[in-house]
Order: sequence, then structure tokens, then C-alpha cells
Amino acid sequence: MSNRAAIALLMRQAGHGRLAVLGMLMVASSLTEGIGLVLLVPITRLVAEADDGTIQPEWLAPVAKLPLGWLLIAVVALVSLRALIVYASNESRRALDLELANRLRRMVHEAILGANWRWLARQNSADHASLIMLEADRAAGLMDQALSILAAAVTLFLLVAAAALISWQLTVMVVVLGVAAAFVLGLLRGRNAQEGEAYVRAHSELQRLVSNGLKHLRAARIVGAEHELAQNFARASSRLVELETRFFRAGHETLMLFQVIAVMLLAGMVFGALAMFAMPLAIFLPVVAIIARIVPLAGNIQQGMRGWRYNVPALASVQSLIAEARAQEEFLDHGAQAVTLEHGLELSNVTLRYHGRERSVFDGLNLKVAQGSILAVSGASGSGKSSLADILAGLVVPDSGEVLIDGMALDATSRIGWRRNVAYVEQEPYLFDGTIAENLSWGRSEVDEAEMWRALEMASAGFVRQLPDGLATRMGEGARQLSGGEKQRIALARALLGAPQLLILDEVSAGLDQDNCDAIIHSVGSLRGQCTVVLLSHDQRLIGIADQIVDLDRQGTAP
Repeated sequence: MSNRAAIALLMRQAGHGRLAVLGMLMVASSLTEGIGLVLLVPITRLVAEADDGTIQPEWLAPVAKLPLGWLLIAVVALVSLRALIVYASNESRRALDLELANRLRRMVHEAILGANWRWLARQNSADHASLIMLEADRAAGLMDQALSILAAAVTLFLLVAAAALISWQLTVMVVVLGVAAAFVLGLLRGRNAQEGEAYVRAHSELQRLVSNGLKHLRAARIVGAEHELAQNFARASSRLVELETRFFRAGHETLMLFQVIAVMLLAGMVFGALAMFAMPLAIFLPVVAIIARIVPLAGNIQQGMRGWRYNVPALASVQSLIAEARAQEEFLDHGAQAVTLEHGLELSNVTLRYHGRERSVFDGLNLKVAQGSILAVSGASGSGKSSLADILAGLVVPDSGEVLIDGMALDATSRIGWRRNVAYVEQEPYLFDGTIAENLSWGRSEVDEAEMWRALEMASAGFVRQLPDGLATRMGEGARQLSGGEKQRIALARALLGAPQLLILDEVSAGLDQDNCDAIIHSVGSLRGQCTVVLLSHDQRLIGIADQIVDLDRQGTAP
């Protein structure tokens, strides 16, 4: 992303009116500072020299006639006014930074939520989390960096103008030396940008390892892969430290060089003022004060531009993901009527291919499922069980062929309506750190306790009645307070709470003991005739209750 494109995007998000107000505050702050420093000329003359009736520059003569007390009061008033303006400017900039970060996070999140499932299934959720939580904040910080650079540049310009009004000869000499110094520092920009980009990539990689490693820590412990996780993390962490060291070392080297150049600039200025121009003290000291203020401002601009180059890739990543997700936006009609299943659903000559795969997942698949029956889908990992479930649920649109509900083919609108009557229970259900009641009612506006108890009984989750706090029992992070079988039955109860017409159960008996598996089998079997159930499973105990079996390894069906 070019600097111009980044600035244009940030300005659109921030709003031109708000930026105009901030600009006026920055100009006012710079003017007050410049005027205060110019007043040092008559003050220095009165303090350090005899009053001979002359003053340079001549345009300060009326001010020089004022008493010292009035001049000091004017300086105090200007500094106080500037402090108030800077406070208002800083508060406004901070509020803008927070709002922009919030807006970018929401834009990314909403774009991801609105994307079609087929695209989402190919994405890395850890990368998305990094963009939302880290990159969006870095991208939002660009606006504050741009404003900091602009504020420093405006102040620098006005201070140079103030110095020129006092002594244009000395100011020209300082500007020439400053341009030469800026050229030398500019040679380091390319290296800083490269170090910054490598550092960002390493940071994202480490975050991905942390997210995935902690998420699958149980599986790692079971297979004894903790050492491998630790090695991968240590390697990525060391790489991050190495790149971070190089990145900040480049900044420190630049700062060191800047300080050396600054003192050389100051020495040259002193020599020119005293040896070449024989400048009086009343002129020299105010100019020195202005130059002393200009040096850190130039440093702030240099550091701000370095930070800008470091953070621009974050804005580019955020913008790229938003654009890509919006290009994959799913048609959503929230006013679509629910589609009901009364007779059966059917797949007619369905073909599905995924980008990057040579073979089709399905090629002319035909399938009929009677309403109220139980269908078991088996097959090796990667055979298409989840893809078939996604097609049946209306999440994925096949490349060709049709999904029919009671003979009616689903289109963009009816697909949304059909999903309202579908429930999906995953192998690792999403359960958050809240009460059982809060987890059961997740995604629903109003659910009374009687409905919850009825769904729990249907899911063979009557154990909740024996818990000390019943429905008010907190489940802990990831529902760690419950066993695997208890979590599955809570998730099943949540699915049944919506009275679905199609219930998809994805490996719900995997890893369960006999008692919990029997409870799940009993619950699923009791749903026959009430709703259509699709079982994705390798468990022969669960498959045994099915009315129909689809073996995707052979893409055939058996009664």
C-alpha cells in the first residue's frame, strides 16, 4: 500500500471535519510557541544588555519598549494557552485513535462474519484473530503517527520562520546543514523498512503458534507432543527476539547518528554566529533556544516516519482481508421466511470442487433423505463428510447440481430460510465461561427455564438437576468443569432447544466412555420421527441406529 493510499483511507475513516479541527489546534499550538520564543529577544536584551535604544530586528522595537514584567506575563500567558491547546489536541487525537481502532476491528470482524462458508473454511482463524486484535490497533496508530508528524512539521516550519525573522543569515546556515543531515539519515530508511516487515511476519507466526498450541494442548498431552510444541515455540520466539533486536537496533543507530549530527549542527551554528556574523547576545540566545527546540522536533519527525513505515503493512493487511472477505460476501436476507421440511431433502447431481485440489470432493452425487429419518455418513478423513454436512445445512453452495427441500431447489434467499431450521453440534462444541442457562440460550433472545429443562431431558442431560446451582452453574473456560460427555449433551440440548428440522451431529461420540456414548445414542434414537438427523461418525455404535448409511469412500448408500 502506498503512503498516499494509506493517508486517503485513514482520512476517510477519521472524517475531514474532525481532522480540520485537529489541524487548527496544531497550528494554534505552533503559533503560540513561536511567538513565545520570539519574545525572548527583547527579554534577553533587557536582562543581558544595557538599554541603548536600538534593537534588531527593528520590527521588534515596539515590543522592546514594554516593561520586563509585561513581557514575562505575555510569555506565561502564551505558554499556558499552548498547554491548554496541546491538552485538547492530545485528547482529541487519543479519542480518534481509539475510535479508529474500534472501527477497523469491527470492519474486519463484520467482513469475516459476512463471508461465505466455503471461503472461510480455507482461512486460518489464528491469522484472523491476529488481524483483529493486533494489526487493527497498529493500523489505527498510523493516524496518530501521521498527526504527530504533521504537528511536528508545522511547528518546525513556524519555528524556522521565527528564527528567520530574528536572523535570516543564521537560519539559512542552519537549514542548509539540516538538509544535509536529513539526506544522510534518509539513507537508513530502506534498511529500517525491511527490518520492520520481517519483525511483523515473525510476530504473526509466534501468535499463530501460541493460539493453535494452547487450543490443542489436550491433544498434545495425550500424544506426548508437549516437547515439540515447546521446541516450535522456542524457535519462533527466538526468531522474534532476533528480528526485534535488529529492528530496534536500527532505530537506536539512527537516533545515535541523529544526536551526533545535531551536536555538529549546533557547533557550526555557534561558530557562524559568533565568529562569522559577530551576532549580539540578544539575537544569538533566542535563535539558539529556537534551534534547540527544532532539533528534537526533527528527531520526532524522523522517528514518526520510521513508525509509519513499520505500521503501513498492518493497514495493508487489514484492508486486504476486508476487501477479500467482502468479495466473498454471502447474500443475506434477514427477512427470508423459514423453509420447512415435511417430506424429505435431496441432493441432485451435486458436484463440489475446492480450489487447489485436483480431485472433486463430489462428482454427480445423488442422495435422498426422508423426513424424520436418521442418516449416517461414514468415510475416511478428507472424504467429504463435513462438506456434505455443509451442503445439506445450506452453508456451502455446490458448483453444480441442486439441494431440494420437499422438491423445491434452494436458492440464495431460501438457503438462508432453510438454515433457520438446521442445528449443528460439533465434535468440540463452543461453550463459553458462563452459566449453563447462558450457554443454552446462546443466539436466542428469549428462552424460559421450562424449555431449557425439556431440551436437557431430550439430550439425556438430566445430570444438570443434580448440580448444586442447576441451570445457574458456571461452566468455566471451555466448560472445563464438565466431562466430555456432559459437554456434548449440553451442546445437544442447545441444538434441540430450537426444535430443528435437520440436526447434524459431527463425531459427537468421539472419545466418550460407554455410559456417555449410550446416553447420546439414546437421545439421538428418540429423535427419530421428530426431526431429520445426519450423523457424521466413525463410531459403529452410533452408526448402528441409522436408517440409512452413506459411505463416502465409495459414495454409495445402504439401507
